[in-house]
Amino acid sequence: MLAKNYFSVPNLITSSRVLLLPLAIYLLNLRVLNLSILVLFWIFLSDFFDGYLARKWNQTSTFGSILDPIADKLVVLSLLGFLFLKGFCPFWYISIVILRNLSQLTVVPVLIWWKQILFFVKPKFLPKLATALGFLNLAILGILFFREDSKSLENIGLTLLLSISAVLEVQILFSFWPRMIQIYQKKHDTFE
Repeated sequence: MLAKNYFSVPNLITSSRVLLLPLAIYLLNLRVLNLSILVLFWIFLSDFFDGYLARKWNQTSTFGSILDPIADKLVVLSLLGFLFLKGFCPFWYISIVILRNLSQLTVVPVLIWWKQILFFVKPKFLPKLATALGFLNLAILGILFFREDSKSLENIGLTLLLSISAVLEVQILFSFWPRMIQIYQKKHDTFE
């Protein structure tokens, strides 16, 4: 049973996303375009495949439903952090993304390890849209990084896209905390 839950193919795919992050950042830092794109392509594509295969092969698990959003958050925080340090991500945007993602990452140590409260993660459309938009923003900012075009950060279209993403991040954050409190008080068991 443990092997099925922890070492299923979908969970291994999700884990590969996290394990490849240091390599992706290393390659980005060296500006090795082709290899960076290949590794990042797998990281972003694996976010689709892990969930798809888990459902298709009936290998969904509570562990996988928690591991997947943690992997997403680590990807976003690591890559955005790198791009921010290189001057290719606005401070206002990364601040909102960090606040939302770190708030949600507190769930695991607080609820599971400290309070030993098991919960489920069944994201609805809005969080999935926010994650997809965050990945799109990462791709655009990454392209600007490789083109060494920080002037494009002032582009109205990019600013609008980042602003829409930021609004979604804030909306999710404001819906997250009341649900966290409900789960902490054992009045609910699912993050949506």
